[in-house]
Amino acid sequence: MKTIARMAACAPLLLLTACGGEPSETEMRAAIEKQIADANAFVGGMGKALLGKDVTTRVMSLDKHECKARADSNGYVCSFTMTTRNEMVGTRTSTLETVFLKGSDGWTAQ
Repeated sequence: MKTIARMAACAPLLLLTACGGEPSETEMRAAIEKQIADANAFVGGMGKALLGKDVTTRVMSLDKHECKARADSNGYVCSFTMTTRNEMVGTRTSTLETVFLKGSDGWTAQ
């Protein structure tokens, strides 16, 4: 009976956490991959035509470190380490800090 009471008491907190808060690592990766896909669409065709090779970039991994809420928006400044690969520069690992904003279509990287 105590377990049910605890679960009932925690349920509103779990709902709030699920509805708001900072982006998850999966959501961050999806937002970054969308941003990179947009850049690939712009650069990809030109690279193939000019250089004769695929210059599109792929996200190999993304590891979230921390996020801090921005006071001026519904966004978060998040730090993460990301490994990318493309044929021109090979594999690169960088630690970055990016703003993630929550919109009606999910998270976007700015």
